[in-house]
Amino acid sequence: MTSRGRTQAWISVTSVRAGGSTLALAILWVLFAVQTTQAQTFTILHNFTGGADGSEPVTGLFRDGGGNLYGTTIAGGTFNLGTVFKIDKRGQETILHSFAGGADGASPRSLLRDHEGNLLGVTLAGGTAEAGTVFKIDKTGLETVVHAFTGGADGAAPSSPLVLDKTGNLYGSAVTGGDFTCNAPYGCGVVFKIDSSGNETVLYAFTGGIGDGSFPSGNLALDNKGILYGTTNAGGSMSDGTIFAVNTADGAERLLFQDFGKYAFQPSGVIRDGKGNLYGTTRFGGILHGPGCQSFGCGTVFELQANGYLHVLHNFSKATEGAFPEGLLRDKTGNLYGVAVGGGTGGCRAMGCGTVFAVDPTGDFALLHTFTGGADGASPEGVLIRDAQGNLYGIAGQGGTSNKGVVFEITP
Repeated sequence: MTSRGRTQAWISVTSVRAGGSTLALAILWVLFAVQTTQAQTFTILHNFTGGADGSEPVTGLFRDGGGNLYGTTIAGGTFNLGTVFKIDKRGQETILHSFAGGADGASPRSLLRDHEGNLLGVTLAGGTAEAGTVFKIDKTGLETVVHAFTGGADGAAPSSPLVLDKTGNLYGSAVTGGDFTCNAPYGCGVVFKIDSSGNETVLYAFTGGIGDGSFPSGNLALDNKGILYGTTNAGGSMSDGTIFAVNTADGAERLLFQDFGKYAFQPSGVIRDGKGNLYGTTRFGGILHGPGCQSFGCGTVFELQANGYLHVLHNFSKATEGAFPEGLLRDKTGNLYGVAVGGGTGGCRAMGCGTVFAVDPTGDFALLHTFTGGADGASPEGVLIRDAQGNLYGIAGQGGTSNKGVVFEITP
């Protein structure tokens, strides 16, 4: 894998054993370098203007079978309260819905498509109690609110991407609400289920403190046994976040890991492989606090093995690699791809404009793109997606020609 301005070798040339000539070793290195320096291409697919077409895209994209990309912006649109957009293969953007606030919702996040072709997502705000919504946009473009959160026991401020099971049930988490006897004045958050008829059930309400998490956020992963896996921003034995599992059949919750203070803190969701291992990032921390990371660290990429052992695959030990990573994509060979909101060599602010990176199964790191804060964007967010050819697609919430964010593609 290669990065702009350097070659990242995922095998070691020094493994050539003694007995080979210096010339042979040199030829081997040259051939390897030729193969690996075919640098990937970074392309802007759309620049947001901040007007009717939206502003500040968030939480990544999804791609349909025809190659169309769908996503959300938290601002812009007719009422400047966010949009749902579509970008076709020619790069043409269509606004599918502009949020009006109030009962309609505001500041949308995350999208998925159900088995009937409807788009489903959440809004962080708006709804009848200004506590957020779950919404649906059907194939005709009609938007309806599936559930409006009350801010009470059913939760408030849903932010994690929704997960869909085979029977049409939706699962997600809300950052606050739920159990108001926990150690937070607005509740410690919930994991919820919405059935195919739109009925919401709270599967689990977090209690916070030692032994439980609080403020769930980030990606959820669902296995074929109906177990949901996710993370909380706080709680646990070190008050720095947890990894949890919730049984969707009965709401039983168990903590899989709660000692993040030893490694890093504030995990941001998980993905799961076929063997039951979980992968994720922490926004802060890391064993190495290198240049530019300050005392709180630049974050980590971790693996929680099925046996409960947490292995840090990569520490962002210097800000040039990126800082504050969030969300991961995993390919069939086990390589992980993600974005870091800050860091890099761009001059957006003290912590940089962000990066796109990859980590292989052994922990080797590759820098795929460093944002400059100019036409290529800044502050990438959410989870990358990948097509059959290995092209990566993502969003950056700032930068671009109007400084309102971009949709980008990285071609290997």
